[in-house]
Amino acid sequence: MSWHKPENKQEQLLNSLLQPVSAVYKLGALSRLIAYERRVLRQKKLNVPVISIGNLTVGGTGKTPIIIDLARDLSQAGLKVGILSRGYKRQSTQATTVVSDGRNILVDVDQAGDEPYLIARSVPAAVVVVGADRYEAGKIAAEDYACDVLLLDDGFQHLKLARNFDFLIWDYNDDPQQAKLLPAGRLREPMASISRADCLVISKLPDTPDPERMSAIRVMANRFKPGIPIIQCRFEASALHRVYNKEKVRVTTRSAGIRVFAFCGIARPEGFIRNLESMGCVVAGKQTFSDHHWFNANDTNKLVEEFKKSEAQYLVTTEKDRVRLPEDFIEQVPLLELSLTTEWLGHAPVDLPGVKMLTRKRTAVGKATGAPV
Repeated sequence: MSWHKPENKQEQLLNSLLQPVSAVYKLGALSRLIAYERRVLRQKKLNVPVISIGNLTVGGTGKTPIIIDLARDLSQAGLKVGILSRGYKRQSTQATTVVSDGRNILVDVDQAGDEPYLIARSVPAAVVVVGADRYEAGKIAAEDYACDVLLLDDGFQHLKLARNFDFLIWDYNDDPQQAKLLPAGRLREPMASISRADCLVISKLPDTPDPERMSAIRVMANRFKPGIPIIQCRFEASALHRVYNKEKVRVTTRSAGIRVFAFCGIARPEGFIRNLESMGCVVAGKQTFSDHHWFNANDTNKLVEEFKKSEAQYLVTTEKDRVRLPEDFIEQVPLLELSLTTEWLGHAPVDLPGVKMLTRKRTAVGKATGAPV
C-alpha cells in the first residue's frame, strides 16, 4: 500500500480507519512542539554551529546523499566536520559510539548503523558519532575532536539539540495536497512545522518537473513560512561498481544491456529500480525488504535462488544495502553496487547566506587563533 495513494478499495478503507489514529498522533506531536516552544522542555546548545538536515515525512527523501554532499563541500572548504546520527537499528548497546575519528572507521556497521557507516566511508575526513542523545554525541565531536561545524542527521524532530540552521527535505513525488499524518500518511508532524525550517530542499526532481506540482510545493512552503528559500536537487545514477568484498571495489564501465537482479531494503525502492533502468540495465527480477533490513543467511540463500532463476548476469543493490550484507555472500556472488551523485539545480546548500555566515565565522576564528581550519 502507498501511504499517500491508496491503490484499491480495501486500501482506501484501511486509510479511512487510520484517520482517527492520525488525529491522536497529531495531538501528541503538537503537545511536544508546544512544550519546547513554551520551554517546558528545554533545548541544549553546543558551542559550535549545528546544521540540521531532516524530513517532514518518514524515510526515502534522499537525506543521506545530501548529508554526504554537504559534508564533502564543508570539508573541502577547510572545516573539520562532525556528523551526529541516531544510528537507527544499530546493534550496539552503547549509549554513544564514535564511528569515525576523521581518519579511521573505528567500529563495524552493526555497531554504527548502516547510514552512519556509509557516511563515514563516503566522507573519510568527517568525524561521525552516533547516539540517541545527539547533544551528548555533539559534545564528543566538538570537545574531543575539535569539530568546527556539526551536521545533525535526521534532526528536524530532534528538538532537544539547538541548531543554527534547519534544512527540511521534501520529496518531489509527495503530493502536498494529499499529505496525512502517521499512520494514515507519511507525515511525522503537521505541515505547519515548515515554519521552523530555514530552507526547503525539493529532492528527487525528474528531468522535466511538472509545473503544477512544483507550484503546489512552493505554495505549501510559503503558506507556512513566507519567503522561505527553496533549493532543488536530483540524484543521478553515476556508476555501477563490482563488489568483491567490503573494501575492494572496481568500476564496471558498461551498464547498458546488463541483465540484473535488483534487491534493496530502503524506504522507497521504486526510485532504485528507475535509476537502474535509466542506465540501460535490464531488470530481470527484483526483491524488496523493509527499510534498514539486516540480511541473514535465509535472505541471502533466497536471493541466490531467485537470481539464478532470473538468468541475470549480476545481482545489484544500493550503497546503503551493501554495507549490511554478510561478507561471505559478497564473496560468492557477482554483486554490483549502484552509486548516486547529488546534482543541485541552482544553489547548493553551502551557497546559502545563512550557511556561509556560520562556516565563514568558524574559519575566521580558526585563522585568528592559529587553530587548524
